[in-house]
Amino acid sequence: MTEAARAGPYRLAIIPIGAWLPRDVMQNSHVGPEEALRIFHALDPAMALAVHWGTFQLAFERIDQPPRRLAALMRQQGVAPGRFLAAEAGRPFSVPER
Repeated sequence: MTEAARAGPYRLAIIPIGAWLPRDVMQNSHVGPEEALRIFHALDPAMALAVHWGTFQLAFERIDQPPRRLAALMRQQGVAPGRFLAAEAGRPFSVPER
């Protein structure tokens, strides 16, 4: 268990998913979908909200690639779609009780 996970349980984790390519340039300051899911699993929140994507083109991945890649990884890992939400900016959502 990670140090952060010991401080839980968490209802909501806000985790960045964008601006990760090229990896050798971005790895020290940006988290991609693969790393975001590792963080999600380590914290085990009731829900996570994906941030830091879709506002403007910052890196080499397509602007819509972060949530698409996250969704594919979630399907592969069996994560329920509503547990890690990549909502468009301004879209409301409800945080479940733990």
